[in-house]
Amino acid sequence: VQGTLFSIPRQYLECDSETFRTMFTLPQPNGAVEGRSEGHPLELRGLDVSEFKEFLRVLTARDVMWKDSNLRHVPSSWIPVLKLATMWQFDEIRKRAIEYLRLEDPVTRAMLARQYNIRGWLTKALWELSHRGHTLQHEDYIALGFDFAINVVHLNE
Repeated sequence: VQGTLFSIPRQYLECDSETFRTMFTLPQPNGAVEGRSEGHPLELRGLDVSEFKEFLRVLTARDVMWKDSNLRHVPSSWIPVLKLATMWQFDEIRKRAIEYLRLEDPVTRAMLARQYNIRGWLTKALWELSHRGHTLQHEDYIALGFDFAINVVHLNE
């Protein structure tokens, strides 16, 4: 990820993700399978190292985290976890990220609902936005996207 080599047991990635099970079996033109050794790493492009670290933190500690609610991390760090769990089809991690992110503000929930297709969130977030007693702020327009934010404003009228 961004030139950083992560050495993690493959079973963490293969266990709950068909995406990774497939990636680890695809031979490359030179005959080597990516991810089998440090000499042939599996390159994950288009990711930020910090996002991947957050995802790995949850992936490698999930058995402990699921049992001990005191280990719940700051909700904003669950956004990259949601992003990568959705991208790589880690359904259980995605469900857990959604559970923790449900406490976010309505703008964030509306943005996440649209971006990651989270059922039930958009309607509730829009209702909250239309009943919160003040207009959208500049940063809300950025988070929601201008066109969508304009539609939210029309709900308030």
